[in-house]
Amino acid sequence: MTVSTTGNRAEYSLNATTASFAFASGGVNFTVFDDDDLKVYVNGVLKTKTTHYTVSINTSNEGTVTFVSSPTDHRPVSGDKVIIVREVPLTQNTNYQNNNIFDAETLETSIDLETMKSQQISSKTDRAIKFADDVLGVDSNVTEISTGGTERANKIIGFDSNGDITATQELGANRGNWATSTAYVLRDIVKQNVSAQTATYSNIYICISAHTSTGSYLTQNDSAKWQLVFDIATTTANALTATTKALHASRSEDNAEAYANTAENTAVSVFGANNSADPTVGTTTTDGFSSLHHREKSKEFAQTVDAQVTDDSGTANQGYSSKEWAVGKVAGNTDGSSKQWALGGGASFASGTAVSGSNFSAKEYAQGDIETHGGSAKAWAIDSSSPDGSSEHSAKSWASKSTGTVDGSTRSAKVSASDAKKLAMHAVDSQFTLDDGTQDYSAKHYWTKSNALFEALDDKYLGSFSSAPSADNDGDALTSGDIYLNTTDNKLYYYSGSAWTSFRNETNTVQSSTGNDHNLSTLDNNQNINLTPHGTGEVNISKVDIDSGTIDGTDITVGSGKTLDVSAGTFTTSTAQAEALGAFASGTKMLFHQSSAPSGWTKVTTTGSGNTGINDVGLRVVTGNITDGVAGSVAFDTAFASQTIPTHTLTTGQLASHNHSHGATPNWGSGPFCVQYAYGGQNTSITVNPSGGNGAHGHGSIDLNVKYIDLIVASKD
Repeated sequence: MTVSTTGNRAEYSLNATTASFAFASGGVNFTVFDDDDLKVYVNGVLKTKTTHYTVSINTSNEGTVTFVSSPTDHRPVSGDKVIIVREVPLTQNTNYQNNNIFDAETLETSIDLETMKSQQISSKTDRAIKFADDVLGVDSNVTEISTGGTERANKIIGFDSNGDITATQELGANRGNWATSTAYVLRDIVKQNVSAQTATYSNIYICISAHTSTGSYLTQNDSAKWQLVFDIATTTANALTATTKALHASRSEDNAEAYANTAENTAVSVFGANNSADPTVGTTTTDGFSSLHHREKSKEFAQTVDAQVTDDSGTANQGYSSKEWAVGKVAGNTDGSSKQWALGGGASFASGTAVSGSNFSAKEYAQGDIETHGGSAKAWAIDSSSPDGSSEHSAKSWASKSTGTVDGSTRSAKVSASDAKKLAMHAVDSQFTLDDGTQDYSAKHYWTKSNALFEALDDKYLGSFSSAPSADNDGDALTSGDIYLNTTDNKLYYYSGSAWTSFRNETNTVQSSTGNDHNLSTLDNNQNINLTPHGTGEVNISKVDIDSGTIDGTDITVGSGKTLDVSAGTFTTSTAQAEALGAFASGTKMLFHQSSAPSGWTKVTTTGSGNTGINDVGLRVVTGNITDGVAGSVAFDTAFASQTIPTHTLTTGQLASHNHSHGATPNWGSGPFCVQYAYGGQNTSITVNPSGGNGAHGHGSIDLNVKYIDLIVASKD
């Protein structure tokens, strides 16, 4: 093993209860051979192995001290100081024999122990008081104490006049009163006894340099050789004035007592009044009032209620207390307290009661109902009606009324903001509706449209060129509809998709004052002239004269008092176009042979005030008023279906009136038909043989299943 470190002690300051302390690892590093080579201290007390702690040493000679915790807990706690010291015996127990085997491990152990002893001695000398290496003149004579035996008893170690260590008294010998022409040595103590020297008389001095005194008093010539120990002169001077100071203190105490505790409304009587420097002289005089008086007055000014505070003499009123001004009713005072100004006037602090005159509390002005006095802050803030009974309105009404005007002419900030947002940002191609019902398009809409037009124009109109360009302004390929101005012939050209073609107006001008016709014609054959309005706009023509061709449009409006003259040629329209001519007034009802109502019409399924259904009914022509609703009860399909007339057996009563002639011989008896004659008083019967079988007879069938077409009734929108 080697001894690679120089330490032989470990020190610990604990911040928690700790049982084990390992060394030769971590921050503490020294090795140990035997557990008896360790000394363990806790707070300066040497502990006993086994009783207080145990030691374990591993194969690397690293040790751990573990304190016993049971049956008695000896573990150090927070705040304790633990010191572990390695101290090996100063002996050498290895005996080396001549001509014997020389064991390296044994030798190394001996050397290690010697090294540990050296470290042990070094540690002790490091902790001893010693002279530094750079101090001159230190040898054995300096460090040896020559005083022996009992001569050292009750003495201290010091340095003699040669600087050598010696055993000497702490202060030196008491030499009594100082005397001139006397030999004094170091640490001699004397008393200055010359009374004429009042500044130093009776002072005690110690000799700091051996000498023989000169002069008539100690500090006359030899003050550098003495050091003052007790300043008796100053103490004596102070003592001479003790009585005066005591009287001064006593009078001052009396004065302080008077200034502190003289009864309220009573003037203070003191010695040396008006801040006299010496209260020991003179008689007592009055000097203001005491702290107690002013304390009580302060209390009165702080706490008195329902009454005024009096002056120092306790007679004249001086006003009201802080408490009265704060929370009282201020009896006899119409200015009101803070509480009244905060909550309300009167003894009950009612918010609706005036505090002073027609003035109300802060609470009333904040949230009360004082409409006749200008209205409260709450009313001006949130009332839906007038806060002060005038035509004015609250901040809430002006801020957030959701619709309509606030004062009959102006709308709230909320409505105005909403309208402003609509005016600015409403969706493109969608009309907004303002709070007053106004409808229009937003600035965003018009900006988008104008920007689109500008972009379209910018994309289509390329500018002025002396000859036809071969690409657009961005260098991209030309597109159909591109336009440019040719500065050579001053004509506009458009791009057809394959070539540039000029715009030419070779007919009469569109407007003239000569009465000529106004012609619109295309320059190229078989091309259309399209008149297309923007958005929901219309093309309005007051008179149309068409010599040939057809009108294919769906919207032709004939103005009031105007006619659509088709005197020559033909005028063919779809149903929608016919409706667009305005031939029928809104609400007009007509029959249509189709399942759904045409455009501009609404299919009618009920009629009359009772909204009676009109499905499967017939039509009747009348010259007077029409029937309200549907008349009759049999459905059309039911009434006009093929029907067979039912059979019927005639009764006697239903037979036609008729006679039967007969010629027969009476047959007395009974039969199916008997005619009785009166003959000689006897009944005479004549039988007429019956004819027929009493069966039913029919009238055949009637085929009413007529041909028809279905019609609907529609009303003009």
